[in-house]
Amino acid sequence: MNGNVEGKRIEYEVINGRKHGFFKVYYSNGNLEMEGFLKENKNDSLWKYYYPNGSLESTGYFVDDFAEGKWAWYYPSGKLREEANFKKGVRHGKLIRYDEEENIILETLFENGVEVKSN
Repeated sequence: MNGNVEGKRIEYEVINGRKHGFFKVYYSNGNLEMEGFLKENKNDSLWKYYYPNGSLESTGYFVDDFAEGKWAWYYPSGKLREEANFKKGVRHGKLIRYDEEENIILETLFENGVEVKSN
C-alpha cells in the first residue's frame, strides 16, 4: 500500500488486514526516512533511520515491537555517535557516546533501564 501523511510518502504491505512485511517512510524531498519490517502490526527485525540528506542516522533491531540488542546512532558525517544495548525496549548494558573525532566521551552502564554507573 502507498499513502501520504504530512507530505511524506509511506509504503507498506498488508496481509489479512494487518501491516505485515516491509515498511518505508520517505521525506518530502524523496529521500528515505526509515525502513524496516512489520510482523502483524509490530516492528520486527532490522530497522534503519536516515537524516533528510539520506545519510544513516541510526540502526537497530526490534523483537515483537521492542528495541532489542545493539543499536547504533551516527553523526550526519557518518561517524559513530553512540552505541547502546536494549532488552525488551529498555536500555540494558553499556552505552558508549563518541565525539566527532570518534573519541569516547561517555560510558554508562544500565540495568533494566536504570543507570547504575557512568564515567
